[in-house]
Amino acid sequence: MGISELLLLPFFVCFVLSVLGFLLHPPFFLYLIFACRRKNAGKKETLQIYDKERLPLQIIQLPVFNEDVDMVKALIDSACGVWYPREKVIIQLLDDSDQESISLALKEYVDLKKSQVPGVQLHYLHRSDRSNYKAGNLNFGLGEVRKSFPDKGEAELDQSIVSIFDADFLIPDEYLRYTVGYFDDPSVGAVQADMDFANRNDSALTRAAAVFQENLHRIDFTGRSVSGHLTTFKGSAGSLRYRLIRDCGFWQGDTQIEDVDLSFAAQAKGWKIVYTDLVSCSCVLPSSYNDFKLQQRSWMKGIMEVMRKQLGGVLGSSRLGFFQKLLALEFFLVFSLQSMFMVVSHLTLIPAYYFWSSIGEAWIFHGLVLALPLILALTHIPFIAVRMGNPETADQTRSSLPGKEPLFAFALMTALFVTLSYGLIEGLSGAVVHRDRTGKVGRKKEGRKGTITAGTSIVILGRINGVEWLMALYSILVVCWAGLNGFVAIATVYSVLAVIYPLNAIISFWLLPKRTRVEK
Repeated sequence: MGISELLLLPFFVCFVLSVLGFLLHPPFFLYLIFACRRKNAGKKETLQIYDKERLPLQIIQLPVFNEDVDMVKALIDSACGVWYPREKVIIQLLDDSDQESISLALKEYVDLKKSQVPGVQLHYLHRSDRSNYKAGNLNFGLGEVRKSFPDKGEAELDQSIVSIFDADFLIPDEYLRYTVGYFDDPSVGAVQADMDFANRNDSALTRAAAVFQENLHRIDFTGRSVSGHLTTFKGSAGSLRYRLIRDCGFWQGDTQIEDVDLSFAAQAKGWKIVYTDLVSCSCVLPSSYNDFKLQQRSWMKGIMEVMRKQLGGVLGSSRLGFFQKLLALEFFLVFSLQSMFMVVSHLTLIPAYYFWSSIGEAWIFHGLVLALPLILALTHIPFIAVRMGNPETADQTRSSLPGKEPLFAFALMTALFVTLSYGLIEGLSGAVVHRDRTGKVGRKKEGRKGTITAGTSIVILGRINGVEWLMALYSILVVCWAGLNGFVAIATVYSVLAVIYPLNAIISFWLLPKRTRVEK
C-alpha cells in the first residue's frame, strides 16, 4: 500500500462507519413498525371514568413567551373548558414575555376569564427573569403551587398530575378524561397525547412537516413505548406525575430540550412513558422554511446534549433491562445520527472508491454505493412508515400527500440532512451556542409569517447554507465523476441528489434574511 492509499484511508474509514451506521437502522425501523401494528391490531383501550373523590389534582401549565395574543387567548379558553371538577384543576398561564404590551393584554384576559367562568382556578404568573428558559418557567409555576399547600397537604400535591401545553395548542374538552386513567398504573409517570396540525394543508412545506412529525410520534416514539422501550415526552400535549418531576430534580435548563432530558432521567429511575391516540391535541407547525430548519437544528442539537448528559445513567441503571439499554443506544447512536451518516458517506464516496479499488473488486463497491439510496428510500421515507405502522391513519396520510407531495417530502427530508448534521455537531461538541426558539404564529392563515428576528439565528442560517452549497457542488461532482468513468448506474441514481442539494442551497440562500448576506 502506497502513500496515496494511506492518505485515502481516513476517508474510507469514515465512509465504512457511515455505511454501517446507515445499515443498522432498517432492523430497528421494521421492529418499531411491527410493534405499532401489533398495538393497533390488539387495541382494547377503553374510557375510564373515576368517581369524583378518586380524581387527582390536575395542574395545567401554559408556558408562553412573546406569543400571538389571540393564539394564547384561544389556549386559555380551551384550558378553562376541559372536563374535570373545577375545584381539582389549577390552571397557570406562565408568561415569560418581555414585551409589556403582550403581558398586559394576557393579564387582562386572565382577569376577564376568571369573571366569566365561576369557580375556575386560573392564575397569571410572570417571572422577573427568564433563567433556564421554559424549564425555569415550569419550575416557577410549580413553586407557586407548592406555596399554596401547607405541610399537611404535600401528600395531595405528591399525587397530582401536571399537564403542559405550549402556546400554539388547543386542549380538547375530553383531554383529562382520556388521560387520567393511565395513572392508575403506579409505574406510569407520563402520558403523551397524539397531535394534529391546524395548518398542515397551508403549503407543501407544512404537509411534509406534518408527515415527519407523524412518523416520529406514531411510529418511532409510539413503537418504543408500546414495546416497553425508552421513549420521550414531547414537552407539550402531555401529562406527568408531579412526583416524577420532583424525583428527577425538577426541570433542568442545561440542554436545548428539557422534555427529552427529563424523559430519559425518569425512565432510568423506572418510570414509564405511555403514548395514547385516544385523544389528539391541535397545534401549529412552523410556517416558514427558516423557522422549520432552526427548529430541526435545535432538536438535534438538544438530543446530542441529552445523550452526553443522560446516556451513562441509562446504561448504568439497574431498573432497565438489556434490550431497553440496547434500544436507548440505538436511539442516540443510530436513529439520531442518520443524517450525519448520509452526509459523511456522500462526501467521502469518491476518495473511498479509489482506496477500495486498490485493495478489492470495484463491482462490490459499486453495488454498495447503489444500495445506499435504495435503503434511504425504503427506510427513511416517513409517509411509508406511517402507512405501514398505523393502517388507521393511512387514508389521512394519503389524502394529505396527493400526487407529487410524496416526492417533495422525500426531497425535503434529504435536504434537511445538512441542517440536522449541523445541530448534531454543535450538540456533540458541547459548545454553548445560541438557543433557538421556534416562533409560534396564529391560527389565522394570513397571520402565519416567518418569525426569524434574532441576529444570531440569522448567522446560523447563513453558516448552514454554506455547508448546503458544499453538498450541492459535491453532488454535481459525484455525477460528473461517475459519468466520466463510465459508471452509468451510479451517475443516474446520484443525479437525484445532484438536483435536491443544489436546489435546496439556492432556495435557502434566496430565503436568507438580508443581514446574513452582508455580515462576516
